[in-house]
Amino acid sequence: MRRREFIGLPLACTILPVSSNAQSRRKVVGALLTASPQASERYVSALRRGLKELGYSSDPDFEFIPLYADGNPQRFPSLIAELLALSPSVIVTGTSSAILSVRAAAPQTPIVGAAAAGARIPLRS
Repeated sequence: MRRREFIGLPLACTILPVSSNAQSRRKVVGALLTASPQASERYVSALRRGLKELGYSSDPDFEFIPLYADGNPQRFPSLIAELLALSPSVIVTGTSSAILSVRAAAPQTPIVGAAAAGARIPLRS
Protein backbone atom coordinates (compact mmCIF):
# COMPACT_ATOMS: atom_id res chain seq x y z
CA MET A 1 0.00 0.00 0.00
CA ARG A 2 1.40 3.37 -0.92
CA ARG A 3 1.95 5.88 1.88
CA ARG A 4 -0.62 8.45 0.70
CA GLU A 5 -3.25 5.70 0.52
CA PHE A 6 -2.33 4.63 4.04
CA ILE A 7 -2.69 8.21 5.30
CA GLY A 8 -5.70 9.05 3.14
CA LEU A 9 -7.82 6.06 4.13
CA PRO A 10 -8.08 6.81 7.88
CA LEU A 11 -8.55 10.48 7.10
CA ALA A 12 -11.29 9.70 4.59
CA CYS A 13 -13.05 7.47 7.10
CA THR A 14 -12.97 10.29 9.63
CA ILE A 15 -14.64 12.83 7.35
CA LEU A 16 -17.32 10.50 6.01
CA PRO A 17 -20.81 11.21 7.31
CA VAL A 18 -21.69 8.74 10.06
CA SER A 19 -25.37 8.58 9.18
CA SER A 20 -27.90 9.96 6.75
CA ASN A 21 -28.75 12.53 9.43
CA ALA A 22 -25.25 14.02 9.31
CA GLN A 23 -25.07 17.77 9.35
CA SER A 24 -24.91 19.48 5.98
CA ARG A 25 -22.11 21.72 7.30
CA ARG A 26 -18.84 21.16 5.48
CA LYS A 27 -16.24 19.24 7.46
CA VAL A 28 -12.95 20.88 8.43
CA VAL A 29 -9.69 18.96 8.10
CA GLY A 30 -6.97 20.83 9.99
CA ALA A 31 -3.27 20.23 9.55
CA LEU A 32 -0.59 21.23 12.03
CA LEU A 33 2.70 21.22 10.14
CA THR A 34 6.02 21.71 11.91
CA ALA A 35 7.91 23.08 8.91
CA SER A 36 7.33 26.06 6.61
CA PRO A 37 4.79 26.04 3.75
CA GLN A 38 7.62 25.59 1.25
CA ALA A 39 9.19 22.66 3.12
CA SER A 40 5.78 21.02 3.67
CA GLU A 41 4.43 21.46 0.15
CA ARG A 42 5.21 17.95 -1.10
CA TYR A 43 3.49 16.38 1.93
CA VAL A 44 0.43 18.60 1.65
CA SER A 45 0.26 17.88 -2.09
CA ALA A 46 0.55 14.12 -1.49
CA LEU A 47 -2.24 14.25 1.10
CA ARG A 48 -4.52 16.20 -1.21
CA ARG A 49 -3.69 13.84 -4.10
CA GLY A 50 -4.35 10.77 -1.95
CA LEU A 51 -7.72 12.09 -0.83
CA LYS A 52 -8.62 12.97 -4.41
CA GLU A 53 -7.72 9.43 -5.52
CA LEU A 54 -10.11 8.16 -2.85
CA GLY A 55 -12.86 10.38 -4.28
CA TYR A 56 -12.70 13.37 -1.92
CA SER A 57 -12.40 16.92 -3.13
CA SER A 58 -11.66 19.78 -0.76
CA ASP A 59 -14.33 21.95 -2.34
CA PRO A 60 -17.60 20.07 -1.84
CA ASP A 61 -16.58 17.47 0.75
CA PHE A 62 -14.40 19.32 3.25
CA GLU A 63 -12.28 22.39 3.88
CA PHE A 64 -8.54 21.71 4.28
CA ILE A 65 -6.78 24.20 6.56
CA PRO A 66 -3.01 23.78 6.97
CA LEU A 67 -1.20 25.84 9.63
CA TYR A 68 2.59 26.02 9.74
CA ALA A 69 4.90 26.33 12.76
CA ASP A 70 7.84 27.33 10.51
CA GLY A 71 10.19 25.05 12.44
CA ASN A 72 9.21 26.48 15.83
CA PRO A 73 7.32 23.96 18.02
CA GLN A 74 6.70 26.74 20.56
CA ARG A 75 4.05 27.98 18.12
CA PHE A 76 2.02 24.76 18.51
CA PRO A 77 -0.29 26.00 21.31
CA SER A 78 -1.44 29.09 19.38
CA LEU A 79 -1.79 27.16 16.11
CA ILE A 80 -3.74 24.38 17.82
CA ALA A 81 -6.04 26.96 19.42
CA GLU A 82 -6.60 28.49 15.98
CA LEU A 83 -7.48 25.08 14.53
CA LEU A 84 -9.77 24.15 17.43
CA ALA A 85 -11.70 27.40 16.98
CA LEU A 86 -12.71 26.01 13.57
CA SER A 87 -14.13 22.78 15.10
CA PRO A 88 -12.12 20.38 12.90
CA SER A 89 -13.39 16.87 12.25
CA VAL A 90 -9.77 15.68 12.32
CA ILE A 91 -6.28 17.15 12.69
CA VAL A 92 -3.43 15.80 10.56
CA THR A 93 0.11 16.25 11.82
CA GLY A 94 3.46 14.63 11.29
CA THR A 95 5.80 14.76 14.26
CA SER A 96 5.63 13.12 17.66
CA SER A 97 5.77 16.47 19.45
CA ALA A 98 2.92 17.85 17.34
CA ILE A 99 0.80 14.73 17.93
CA LEU A 100 1.35 14.96 21.68
CA SER A 101 0.58 18.70 21.69
CA VAL A 102 -2.68 18.20 19.81
CA ARG A 103 -3.68 15.28 22.00
CA ALA A 104 -3.03 17.30 25.17
CA ALA A 105 -5.04 20.28 23.91
CA ALA A 106 -7.87 18.36 22.25
CA PRO A 107 -8.19 14.81 23.58
CA GLN A 108 -11.56 14.27 21.87
CA THR A 109 -10.42 15.40 18.40
CA PRO A 110 -9.27 12.60 16.06
CA ILE A 111 -5.60 12.88 15.09
CA VAL A 112 -3.91 11.40 12.04
CA GLY A 113 -0.17 11.14 12.65
CA ALA A 114 1.26 11.05 9.16
CA ALA A 115 5.01 10.73 9.68
CA ALA A 116 5.84 9.93 13.29
CA ALA A 117 8.14 7.09 12.29
CA GLY A 118 9.55 5.07 15.14
CA ALA A 119 7.61 7.00 17.77
CA ARG A 120 5.73 5.16 20.48
CA ILE A 121 2.75 7.31 21.26
CA PRO A 122 0.12 5.79 23.53
CA LEU A 123 -3.41 5.95 22.12
CA ARG A 124 -4.87 6.93 25.49
CA SER A 125 -3.30 8.75 28.41
